[in-house]
Parts: sequence; structure tokens; C-alpha cells
Amino acid sequence: AEGHSAPWAAYWDFVRTGPEAVKLGFWAIINREFDSLFWLKTSLVMTYGVRS
Repeated sequence: AEGHSAPWAAYWDFVRTGPEAVKLGFWAIINREFDSLFWLKTSLVMTYGVRS
């Protein structure tokens, strides 16, 4: 577990303490991914959930 968590801890430290541009770019990517996942999930529910 330590081997897996160490890189993530360093990555999060970098994100937390990094320049503002890094944080903004990081959150822009996260928000875009969540948006696409949300719309994918919604379309799946609309397509299959209504029929069943």
C-alpha cells in the first residue's frame, strides 16, 4: 500500500502547493471529466433505465 500511496501523496502535495495555473488546469480537467461521466451516466439511465 505504501508503494502506491507515496506517489499519490507527492502528487497531491504538488497540486496543493503548486502555482495557481497548475491548480486551475488540474481542476479544469477534473471538472471536464466529471461532466462527461455525468452525461454518460445520464444518457445510459435515459436509454436503459426507462425501458426496464
